[in-house]
Amino acid sequence: MIDINTQLSGYCVRINNEVGEFDLIDRTLAQLYPDINIDELPELSISQYQQWCGRGNQTAVYKNGELILQAKNSPAINLAQAKAAKLVELNAAAQAFVNQAADLDSIPDFELQTWPLQSAEAQAWAADNTAATPVLDRIAAARGMEPDKLKAAALRKALAYSALSAHVAGQRQALQSKIGAAKTVDALDKIKIEFTAPPEAT
Repeated sequence: MIDINTQLSGYCVRINNEVGEFDLIDRTLAQLYPDINIDELPELSISQYQQWCGRGNQTAVYKNGELILQAKNSPAINLAQAKAAKLVELNAAAQAFVNQAADLDSIPDFELQTWPLQSAEAQAWAADNTAATPVLDRIAAARGMEPDKLKAAALRKALAYSALSAHVAGQRQALQSKIGAAKTVDALDKIKIEFTAPPEAT
């Protein structure tokens, strides 16, 4: 007689996100999932597989190394979902603040992609005024502008953007830590998402 509590079903569990949504994966079809190592996933017994089938209203978590089903409306799931939403809000707010402070929305993407090169050249020029600056030289020529004047302006802009992005990144990371540490949805709701410019920019 087969013991359904110990006999393996051939199905593994993959938990997809911190909310606990999961897939049951047939080990014989592992080739359809090239992004995972099937041997690293927990395999269900026949009894567990029967229990887990059709549990679309539940999610999965690891507790003490064991897979456990829980209701989607449990406090733990509600908090995880609220944290995920708060992080989306946080990241969007941080990006919007930097975009506004640096006036990024008025600059086309192709030009923004040259900023790292402009910054590197401007800083190299600041350290050695004989350093090669091909990108800045081309921009200066196209603008009909004296090259050193453009390089000085590019350097100021690069340093200001570096200070702004570092300052906002630090604030964002601090808020992310608070979100991660929140024990209840109420505590999470009390976390105020706001950003300030670095002192030298005010």
